[in-house]
Amino acid sequence: MSRSASHLKHTLCQTQPRKMLHNSQDSPPGLGPGHVFSIVQHNSLGSWDPFLSLFNSFASVKLPSFIFCLQDPPDWRNSLPLFADFTSFAPLIANRRPQVAFYAFRSMIDMATITPIFTSRLDLATFEISAPSLFDIKAERFHILNCYSVWGSTATERTVSPTLALPSTPFPTLVIGDFNILNPSAEPIRRHNSSKLKASFPYFSRATELGYTLPTTQGVHTLFPLQGSSRPSVLDLAFASPPLMPFFQEWSTNLPSTESDHAPITITMAHPIRAPPPPPPNWVRTGWPTLQLLIRKEKHDR
Repeated sequence: MSRSASHLKHTLCQTQPRKMLHNSQDSPPGLGPGHVFSIVQHNSLGSWDPFLSLFNSFASVKLPSFIFCLQDPPDWRNSLPLFADFTSFAPLIANRRPQVAFYAFRSMIDMATITPIFTSRLDLATFEISAPSLFDIKAERFHILNCYSVWGSTATERTVSPTLALPSTPFPTLVIGDFNILNPSAEPIRRHNSSKLKASFPYFSRATELGYTLPTTQGVHTLFPLQGSSRPSVLDLAFASPPLMPFFQEWSTNLPSTESDHAPITITMAHPIRAPPPPPPNWVRTGWPTLQLLIRKEKHDR
């Protein structure tokens, strides 16, 4: 959905060049040990309403370590909208609308070196964040790969191949996006037909081969179709490389709805010293009679 420029009171649009590299002359302070870092992932359906709803919900939040990764962002004459306190980055090809975009708090640019890495594709882009002692680990680079893969020429093909979507890299890497694939690893209760399994298998097979982990919460739906004839599903996925998983804290869909049929997702990472310990078992509220029956049944079945 598009709107006239007069409607955009809080949003300006401009062309996004590039590959862009920002570097402070002084050594940036870095994200440092214990610094919490959050990523918001959302498919905006190419519409202004979900975009404005999402960003307005963060208008009063002044947390510099936030990166927004959008799939199917809105545009004005093939250019991204701007929003106060944010800098936007997207691949640019003349007269074509970008399919993925990054938004970062401007104050974050003073904390780290930001390098958007674009190719000739509009549906795939990488965001490289460099800072001394990033999360207090030896690796100073952190990659976020933003992907929007849609149906290809057949029901089992997607426009972004597994090799492109899940690169082999030594850096801590988070791959996020709308993959338009369904798999029991993300939604174990759902019954998947053979064509859906055939479409998703190459991605999950490559993820396993390279050691990527699916940090999402199994069975938590991310797509709620606007048509009542379709059921909710899990299309928005995240894959974390082995060097990144120790810093993963939370994956959640607790943000308010934006009128998109995709739920906005928050991924939170931090140094393990900031991760809260797991809660102890609540023995008082344990359903002991039910548990005893289950244990007896298990023993009997054996």
